[in-house]
Amino acid sequence: MDRASIFQWVKKTYGTEPDYPWNDRNAVLRHKDNRKWYGVVLEASRKTLGLAAGGDPSGYAEVLNVKSDPDLIGSLRGKKGFLPAYHMNKENWISILLDGSVPEEEIKSLLGLSYQLTATKETSLSKNTVIREMERKDYESIAVIWRDALGYSTITEEIVAETCEKMKGDTRYHTLVADVKDKVVGFVTTVEALAINQPNGYMKVNGLAVLPEFQHRGIGKMLMERVEELAGERGISLIGLASGFQRTNAHEFYEHLGYQKLSFWFRKNLQGQDK
Repeated sequence: MDRASIFQWVKKTYGTEPDYPWNDRNAVLRHKDNRKWYGVVLEASRKTLGLAAGGDPSGYAEVLNVKSDPDLIGSLRGKKGFLPAYHMNKENWISILLDGSVPEEEIKSLLGLSYQLTATKETSLSKNTVIREMERKDYESIAVIWRDALGYSTITEEIVAETCEKMKGDTRYHTLVADVKDKVVGFVTTVEALAINQPNGYMKVNGLAVLPEFQHRGIGKMLMERVEELAGERGISLIGLASGFQRTNAHEFYEHLGYQKLSFWFRKNLQGQDK
């Protein structure tokens, strides 16, 4: 991502515009309500940043500063494209090089975390979000989320309705939705199973998704917290899930919630090869 694409994304996601307090190219991203910074785009000499000048001693580079978890900052500093925070507290902030070395989705995820860490409770939507059981009226919204958030373009309202009606007849299945002022913006679906080494059974998360414009605002965490409450209510002490290799941001999300990456999940499609 470059500065232009970052500004476009935060405007769409959070409704914020860059602020230029120093009357130069350096820009600040602020919350609308509390005016706190959640991102800073800065231009600095490559020499100042400790980078090789690439033959140009006066070369410049752009970085995005974001607030993050201190433990996560420690692990990020060893990765390509990350630097100790430029001109900011290095324990709580980190600089991301905007040179293409850090994937777009990872930048968005870190921006989202920074937004959460600097937000008021109202901004995180917690006061306006209700986690409830899915209803028939939610089928269309769930289909949209499958398509827009998970990329399954073939999922229709009819497919969701058919599958969910089957699950309704089996008490092992649960689908919860995140409702923000009568708009379903996310869901999680689970199933309970028995195992010899888990006599009380375990709960598997079959799917978790939040609409792109509502991601990084605490809704996924709220859904997973309700899943954990549900498991406790049913006497279940183990929750498991699978997440694709490419979904590195999701891996960080689950690990941040205390889930451990312990094994591979193998599958075989008996009706043909997976696309």
